Amino acid sequence: MADTVQQMKSNADPLADLATRIKSLHAQVLDAGKNVVRKAIEAGVALIEAKRQVGHGNWLKWLKENCELSERTAEVYMTCARNRQKLEPEIAAAANMTLGEALSRLKMEEYVRT
Repeated sequence: MADTVQQMKSNADPLADLATRIKSLHAQVLDAGKNVVRKAIEAGVALIEAKRQVGHGNWLKWLKENCELSERTAEVYMTCARNRQKLEPEIAAAANMTLGEALSRLKMEEYVRT
């Protein structure tokens, strides 16, 4: 019954359907932005483990054949994973931090230490 009522509303107002869809997609965009560095860290942890398991000299071949991402992207993810304890406070403060911002902050911190 509820489905029938919703379908009747949908047929009656296509703009309302578009508005609902737009709001949903916008929420997904915001959510994706909030989680990009966290997901990069998770991917980096997995990449570090894979690199350990494939052994010396096999990494780049394995990465190319199995992961569909560049060596540079893998390095970015692994850098984020190795430095996650430094990034966590930043992620909490700025949930929509980009990967570029994360790397810039890590580089700046390294520069300040030296």
